[in-house]
Amino acid sequence: MMKYPKRKVWQFSDTGKFIKEYESILSAAKKVGGHDNNILKAIRKKIKSAGYYWRYAAGERPLHIPVRKFKAGRGVKVFKKRDVYNGTGNVTRVEKDFLLTVCVSVPEASALTKVSVSRIRRNCTGETLYSGVYIFEYTKD
Repeated sequence: MMKYPKRKVWQFSDTGKFIKEYESILSAAKKVGGHDNNILKAIRKKIKSAGYYWRYAAGERPLHIPVRKFKAGRGVKVFKKRDVYNGTGNVTRVEKDFLLTVCVSVPEASALTKVSVSRIRRNCTGETLYSGVYIFEYTKD
């Protein structure tokens, strides 16, 4: 968990409808089961985190916000990468640590992680094992 200035945040649905106001990013992350760093990233980039859009509270609360729409394509699961070391300090294998989020498309995953679309696609097809600190997989549906 990172330290942030205590600022109120607003939670919006995937259609942009206001849901709730939280006292801070940390309290919002605990309540929705997300990660505070991902909510901060969602506020800055105006993308979704934990299934919602987020904004800093400022002035009069809007009933609705414009949301960035990504064309639905093949869904992408985004995992945090974890290196597994042997006794001598060398990396023996790379595993999925935990699921960060599920995106509706490769471009949305790219906007969230700042990993290029081509690198994500190569990782999803098995051409590469990981991209940066992430492991990407296409969803089954």
